[in-house]
Amino acid sequence: MENKRVNIQYSVNVGEIPGVVSGFLEDISCYLSAAWSGEFSVTEPVIEAISQENYNKAIEGIKKIRTQLASIDYRLEDSMSILTGYQNYLLNKDSNTPPQQPVASQEQPDFEQLQERLEVLKGALPDVEGGQDE
Repeated sequence: MENKRVNIQYSVNVGEIPGVVSGFLEDISCYLSAAWSGEFSVTEPVIEAISQENYNKAIEGIKKIRTQLASIDYRLEDSMSILTGYQNYLLNKDSNTPPQQPVASQEQPDFEQLQERLEVLKGALPDVEGGQDE
């Protein structure tokens, strides 16, 4: 399956929004619990590869972990955006004033986070004609 992110849109009843977001967060919690449980850790193979001086395997393992964490971050961002919109709806549903801009969009962008996402995207691109420009 192609590893490409797309934005989708679907509708739910207003009262279902908290449950949908809670479901997103439960999915994230399950993944994190499984990924870093005592029985198996996503970092164990990377640590083992480093101890065996197999640095290429370690780098690939780190890349996979970063991609998974980026997916989690996207889901958290989606959750925050949905709840911000829901909160604005609740605050403005009985008034005739136009809805406020979501709080998240009024904040300054987190350039470090944007840089990290850019690096994840760069790592996901295929190596074209022998290398990538840096």
